[in-house]
Amino acid sequence: MKDKGLRTFHSLIIAGGLSSRMGRDKALLPIDGELLLARLAKRLLGLSLSVTIAAGTEEKSELYRDQLGTLSKQLHFVVDAFPGCGPLAGLHAGMSIIPEGHMFVIACDMPDVSEELLGRLYAERDSGADVIHLAGQPFHAFYHTRVVGLVQSALDREHYRVMSLLDKLNTKSLVLSQMESDQLLLNLNTPDDYSQYIASKRRDAIMKEQSFDIVDASPIHLEHIVSIYNSTIASRMVTADLEPITVESRRAWFDAHSPERHPIWVVLMDNGEVGAWLSFQSFYGRPAYQATAEISIYIAEKYRSQGLGSLLIEKAIAESPRLGLTTLLGFVFGHNEPSLALLRKFGFEQWALLPKVAVLDGIERDLVISGRRVGE
Repeated sequence: MKDKGLRTFHSLIIAGGLSSRMGRDKALLPIDGELLLARLAKRLLGLSLSVTIAAGTEEKSELYRDQLGTLSKQLHFVVDAFPGCGPLAGLHAGMSIIPEGHMFVIACDMPDVSEELLGRLYAERDSGADVIHLAGQPFHAFYHTRVVGLVQSALDREHYRVMSLLDKLNTKSLVLSQMESDQLLLNLNTPDDYSQYIASKRRDAIMKEQSFDIVDASPIHLEHIVSIYNSTIASRMVTADLEPITVESRRAWFDAHSPERHPIWVVLMDNGEVGAWLSFQSFYGRPAYQATAEISIYIAEKYRSQGLGSLLIEKAIAESPRLGLTTLLGFVFGHNEPSLALLRKFGFEQWALLPKVAVLDGIERDLVISGRRVGE
């Protein structure tokens, strides 16, 4: 993006909030050995944007300067003229000192600046809009400084909601798919958000250290496939089988799959173990449904929570056109929230709910059918 002229643009990090839901200053959360605010500022500087931090108060400005050390010499700091009035006051403070034109505005609790989204927003700068933003997201947006008067007017009238202000401005809104939103936008608002983000970073680091291949399953893998499947039965969350199955009972199922139409993929780890597998299953078995398939994913216990499920779903979506598929389905128990969340991450939506259709250890359980169109 440096070649596209962004070096002439300014950016503003809104960092003056109370962080009440987090319970501590979000800007100072440690991530990969550095503070969240430092991580964000370095990323923006690396994209050739100047960086201003709306710190809220002079005390917080001094705190951030001290915590950021020599990095603070590359940054500008502003304090709110309307103290205690939320992010709108920070927006006003930044607009009041930045030269006329568009500026990129982002909240300090967004740890990953999306260069791809930044480029899409930047491409709309000649649209004449006062604000170029993502639908439902007031920050990770370009604001033109000409609206500073309207921002001040809203603050004078004690109208502090940024989204309400956007309704009164000439805006250009970009709509993201659910998958894009989940993958490219993230706010760390609560301790749970933060812990999940740190866990995901650890998983990513583990996966980078691992060497593995995703290959079509062969008969020699069937024993491993069955073993992994059986390891999930006791949880009463993954499968409707209540007792372990045998390899022999799965041979006909295995033989019904083919790499060209309904493959079974296995993840081969660098130590030769099968870490996970995914299968495509014909839906309903009738010709009119041949472009629809159910996918199932099973992960060996020692390799769970390391991102293998995400890798398999990404591959399934990418390979669906080659397989002649336009729709993928997942059949998941309603109480299996980790699997439902994984599907949602990749744009699957709940298409059906079958209440109390399964009985597991005497407890009636719902079945959720999640679906997603692919190859469009």
